[in-house]
Amino acid sequence: MKPITNERFIQHMRDEFESCMIIMERKIKDYNPDGYAFADVIEDSAKMWPDDPIGQAVSKYMFIFLNKHYKAIKRYALQGKSESEPIAGRFHDACNFLIIMKILIQMSEPPEQPVGFEDDIE
Repeated sequence: MKPITNERFIQHMRDEFESCMIIMERKIKDYNPDGYAFADVIEDSAKMWPDDPIGQAVSKYMFIFLNKHYKAIKRYALQGKSESEPIAGRFHDACNFLIIMKILIQMSEPPEQPVGFEDDIE
């Protein structure tokens, strides 16, 4: 493998993130046929872990799906093989699940207050 310039590497990153977006735009209708993004995840998470703060419950729920892709990537890294789908798809799905998880956690928890600005709040 030859080294590449920083600019070329950044372009590869942009291309991969664009691929993730294309996949998500295609799959979001399957995931959310009612037109509301992942409302069922928040509801199911609250039912499964009723004693946890909702952000933590959502994290647990989403990690179940993320872990499936992580295990496939780990198997590929250690054994050099992918079982049920091409490894590129696993990377794209894992990236998408990480972002979905981040968004759902942010939506379900109160916004963090920046440290050091307490005096500015009236």
